[in-house]
Amino acid sequence: MNRGKRKTAWFLSIVMFLSVLFSGNVYAADDATTDSSQNNINVEAEQNTGNENGTIPEENSNIETQENPSDTEQGQQAEAAEDADQTVQDSSVQNQTETVGDNVPAEQGLINYVGVDYPYLETPADQNIVISYGDGSENVSDARLVAQKDDGNTLEMALSKKESELFLFTYSFDETASGIYKLTDFIYTQDGVEQTINLADIGIESMFGVNEEYPGYGENSEESAEEVTAQELEMSVVDVATSEVEAATADVEEAIEATEEQVDTTQVSRASRAAVTSKSDNLVVVLDPGHGGYDGGASANGLVEKNLTLKIAQYCKVELEQYNGVSVYMTRNDDRYLDIDERVNIAADTYHADVLVSIHINSASAAANGAEVYYPNANYNPSVHEPGRNLAQQIQNQLVALGLTDRGIKVRDTINDVYPDGSKQDYYGIIRYSKQHGFPGIIVEHAFISNPSDAAKLAQDSFLRQLGIADATGIANAYGLSKINVRATEKVNVSDNEKKAEVTAFVTEGKEDISKLSVAVWGNVNGQNDLRWYDLKETSNNEWKVSFDISNHGENGTYYSDLYVIRKNGFTTYLDSQTFHITSPMADVSIGAYDKASGTFELTASNIQCPSGVKKIEFPVWKEGDQAATVYWYTAKKQADGT
Repeated sequence: MNRGKRKTAWFLSIVMFLSVLFSGNVYAADDATTDSSQNNINVEAEQNTGNENGTIPEENSNIETQENPSDTEQGQQAEAAEDADQTVQDSSVQNQTETVGDNVPAEQGLINYVGVDYPYLETPADQNIVISYGDGSENVSDARLVAQKDDGNTLEMALSKKESELFLFTYSFDETASGIYKLTDFIYTQDGVEQTINLADIGIESMFGVNEEYPGYGENSEESAEEVTAQELEMSVVDVATSEVEAATADVEEAIEATEEQVDTTQVSRASRAAVTSKSDNLVVVLDPGHGGYDGGASANGLVEKNLTLKIAQYCKVELEQYNGVSVYMTRNDDRYLDIDERVNIAADTYHADVLVSIHINSASAAANGAEVYYPNANYNPSVHEPGRNLAQQIQNQLVALGLTDRGIKVRDTINDVYPDGSKQDYYGIIRYSKQHGFPGIIVEHAFISNPSDAAKLAQDSFLRQLGIADATGIANAYGLSKINVRATEKVNVSDNEKKAEVTAFVTEGKEDISKLSVAVWGNVNGQNDLRWYDLKETSNNEWKVSFDISNHGENGTYYSDLYVIRKNGFTTYLDSQTFHITSPMADVSIGAYDKASGTFELTASNIQCPSGVKKIEFPVWKEGDQAATVYWYTAKKQADGT
């Protein structure tokens, strides 16, 4: 480990998380979505239009880091959010300085020291700041750190993690945040009371530059490639209590050395599944939808990365589960935030993964486009390199076949950080941590959200499904998986009176693997709000049927019917889709002459068209310009002439 390039605050953050280091993850967590007629008349058909059973769940419940290498090599030097060298904490630059709690007088300040990871950083990158407050016995429930930019705006950083008296703040900077930042206030809630310590009041003057060097940066400092010098200590830690800082630094370095020794003695040499010709147990694939929760990832052209990655992963899972000999899991199935190490630990400890595939969308200039995949380098645990490379190439082949520009498969190393054996680390935490657990981890960048052409494709759910299928096909090809083939076609017949519909499925292959056939049916009027599932019954050899009432849905117009098989292994597979139509009631409406004496007029509905029959006809009448307050519904009476 090249300590000369890592500031003391980084060491302090490692101390905060030693419990994580020694529980199997041997490095600190440093990684860093009724048309009744042309007229205003309600023709109520015989079918019930209400949905008495309440809301029905969607057929695909929200079909389930920012790796944003730019179009140039220089732009690829950092990934925003999850996969940069530290955890991202979502905050924003404020235009106005917020009013905070009571300031604590300088003599009451309990801050021991402040550590800034990078006095100068180039975007995109994460800044990490450690504050030591008190002795850890204080009842502090929350904390924030405020910095003032040289243009007068303020930046507020939320607390990322707390361990005893140490508070870690992590913030992700992009090119729009260039400037000089000065730390001004430490805001914390102790015993339920919010208080503020002004750092200048207690003699702390700490600043850093984003794409700009602050005055005095780099003066009288020469970093050693082998050790942290005294000069570097002075630059990276504001010395409030010198003896405490020096003691903490010594403790940290000893902990790091002990950690490296433990890594050397406990290195896992688990063989990759792709390198094994046969296995009696299933291949375990864990899909990792990038970002989530407050970390939206990249956003452009009306799209947000975290929503796209979740959908692609869910489509990939559905497709991959159609293959023999594979179990598929996901690190998240909803909109939640997970640290990089959490994602890998879920894959390793919860699911005992053989491979981890992290799904992302790229972002850079508007001109950058296409797909690329990152895989592990050949250093340290080399057994995962070739399987990772093969998997990356197989997925890339499928993505390029969809028409995406081929940006290739890539390895990316850190500049200074090394594995315990002295070899260069993989840059991305997903890949690095997976390697330490003994299985390949890869990052798939599917397209560029910042490119108008790529974004237009990503906006289509059908294209996201194609991407998910491409990923699944690439995985299957890399590991030699074969599909379980259940094939069936679907036909929908609607009765003449349009009160009932019958779905027939004709099974042409794989009947022996069918546990159940079901159709998801819904009308097009309000999305899938009326979605219902119907189970088919086998009526003859290879023929399955179900009949249902249209009144279960209460809509007119176009309906969709999707056929699924629930296989004997418990997985659900899409088979076929059909549409059918329910006629919207129509009628001609006429208004009779106004009878001044009685103050009435007559409304007539004629030429009524409603295949399911007419149950009731109502006319709404209201005063012009005040419909909401004056509308009244009149029920019509059927006449002998059919009007």
